[in-house]
Amino acid sequence: MHYPRNPLVSVVMAVYNEERFIGQAIRSILGQTYSNLELIIVNDGSTDGTSEIIQKYCNDNRVRSLKHSTNLGVSKALNNGIERGKGVFIARMDADDVSLPRRIEYQVGYLIDHENIGLLGTGAVIIDEADRRLLKIIKFLVFNLFWTGLCMFCKLAPLLLS
Repeated sequence: MHYPRNPLVSVVMAVYNEERFIGQAIRSILGQTYSNLELIIVNDGSTDGTSEIIQKYCNDNRVRSLKHSTNLGVSKALNNGIERGKGVFIARMDADDVSLPRRIEYQVGYLIDHENIGLLGTGAVIIDEADRRLLKIIKFLVFNLFWTGLCMFCKLAPLLLS
């Protein structure tokens, strides 16, 4: 498959009662160096102040918000968001995570340069509520997907981040 030069990325975030973290998570996506993205936030029946916080960001044309009237669970919420995504690539984001500014740029570049790769993960820095670093994980996984008949196989290849 040959990808376009600057493909749209659909970032899908399922949210349930994350008022403490959702604002920072949204800002970390909207502040990415890779700008051709849409952020699809699926509010999965939150009962706290999550909805109000999400609404503050909906004036950005890259943000789309969906709301379930009841909690359907993370899988259904993510599938609902993925179905509405228009991007060539889907990026998964948790509502209590923060993405470093070049995350999407690096991931898109890697996927374009390695068209045999079907799934890509990232490294992580574990922080506490005061943003103090607790642990840095410098490996990420690349899944090389290949098909044999009806079976899918994954080959894991750890890589180092700088």
